[in-house]
Amino acid sequence: MIKEMGFSEKEVKEALRITNNNQISACHWLVGDRLPRVEDIDCALSPDHPIYKALISNPVIMLGLGNPRLLLAMLCILDSSHNSNLWMQDSEIAPVISTIIRVYQNEKHILNVNKHYEQHVLSGSSSGT
Repeated sequence: MIKEMGFSEKEVKEALRITNNNQISACHWLVGDRLPRVEDIDCALSPDHPIYKALISNPVIMLGLGNPRLLLAMLCILDSSHNSNLWMQDSEIAPVISTIIRVYQNEKHILNVNKHYEQHVLSGSSSGT
């Protein structure tokens, strides 16, 4: 079915391998929803990274890091994202996880805006405008 959409056999095999033979997910992956695989992510945030600094400077996150159940929650969520629903019902863990997600997304957005702004400024200055 996927190959009939015009993708090469190599692309189809790669998409099916990455999505554990889920054809719907493979289609999404092929048309552009290509999230990186865990194996492809080989670097951690350095202490100098703005996202790391924002996470560590947040008081809710810092207090939450003292709770051993947070580590258990994060490991469970990493194991299966379906576990996030369970942990988001926990009154101690949910605020910390929500804050981590919110801070991460905000900082990621800021970095992307800055990146696009810098690209625009650089491309504008090189074209003589």
